[in-house]
Order: sequence, then structure tokens, then C-alpha cells
Amino acid sequence: MRIDIWFDFTCPFSYIGKRRFEKAVNNYINKKDVNIYFHSFCIAPYIEGTLCIDAHQYLSEHKDIPYKKAQEVHHRLTVMAQHENIKLDFDNLIPTTSKKAHQVLKLITDSVAQSVFIDYVFKAHFEEGKDISDPKVLAKIGALVGLVEKDVIAVCETDMYTHEIRLDYQRAENLNLTGVPAFVVDNSYYLLGAQPKEAFSEMLNSFYRKQKSEVTKTECIGDECQREK
Repeated sequence: MRIDIWFDFTCPFSYIGKRRFEKAVNNYINKKDVNIYFHSFCIAPYIEGTLCIDAHQYLSEHKDIPYKKAQEVHHRLTVMAQHENIKLDFDNLIPTTSKKAHQVLKLITDSVAQSVFIDYVFKAHFEEGKDISDPKVLAKIGALVGLVEKDVIAVCETDMYTHEIRLDYQRAENLNLTGVPAFVVDNSYYLLGAQPKEAFSEMLNSFYRKQKSEVTKTECIGDECQREK
């Protein structure tokens, strides 16, 4: 079974959704047959560097909502994440581009190492208040999965792998995926958003039972990050 996952490092639903999906896979009867492929999807492609505002202000401006409302949204996300043992810290989160992190991800060819790297970047961004556009931060994270510092720095200082990132997004467009996270099984069944673990389990089991004879799309309400125009 091939599962393609589109995500962004700056999308909290991607962080939560990945954790829930992995719990479902761990309980799946044929988990050894699951082959996972990660794909980049920058939800804010216009951001080139680190912003000089906090996460609440960024959401307030992006969604055109009051600052207090943005704090309330982040609080609900924090509570949601706690159920997955994820400790989101929006007060100290640094709004920044995810492009460099996606470039570094392309250096990794093993899917297991990719998954570990993604989790480390999620943790650095959402829990530890680190700037994930900083090459030094990415180099330290990359070292945890066997990457060489000079290679990470070289990628961050160039446009390496940006073509591959664009191809990931183009493929998402071809599948009519407008937000992340998105989980696609053998190009024929897919779920969008940070669905409950049970939804992912049903996706896996339904596909396994061959009950889906045509393309089926299931969307959740609100638990995904839309790409910004």
C-alpha cells in the first residue's frame, strides 16, 4: 500500500494529523506493507524569511480577526494537540518560511529518516520556539538523522530542490488538494485534515477490504491549512 502525504512544517494540523495517522498505522494489521512518501506543500509561499511579529498577530492579520480571537484559536489548537502528547507553544513560536526546511528534507532519501526529521522540525518550530529557517538550526536537526552540516548549509544557501518542491505542489494541484495535511492511498482514496485516529484506521481498513471502487474524497471541517494565494 502506497501512502503519499502532503504537509507543511508551519501547519499545526500537519503536526497533529501526522501523529494521529501514525497511531492508526501502528494498529493496522498489515502495517509492514505500508510505504509512505512525504511531499512538500508550502502554505505561505510568499514568506521569504522570518517575520517580526508573533504567531497571534500573524494569524490575526492573515485571517483578518481580532488579536484576542487569534489567541483563542491557538488555545483550541493547543488543547487538541495535548491529546496527542504535543505541546504547542504559540506564545513563543517564530513565524517564518518553511521553504528551507523542505529543501533540507529533500536531502534525505529514506522515508523513516524523513519522518524523524519532520518530527524534529515540528518540535523545534511549535514546541521549542526555534527559527526553522535558520540554516544552523536545520543543520543541528539534520545531524540527528545523519546529514552533514556543510551539505545542509549548502542547500539552505541555494535554490537546490526548489524544483522538486514545485513538482510536489503541482502534483497536489492535479489531485485537487487545496490544503494540508493530505493523505492519499494509491491515488484512489484520500483524507484531508487532522482527522481522528479512527478515521485514518477506517481509511486503511476500507482500502484493504477493497470496498472503494472509485475515487473517494473525505474532508474534515477546519482542521487543515489552506495554501495562501
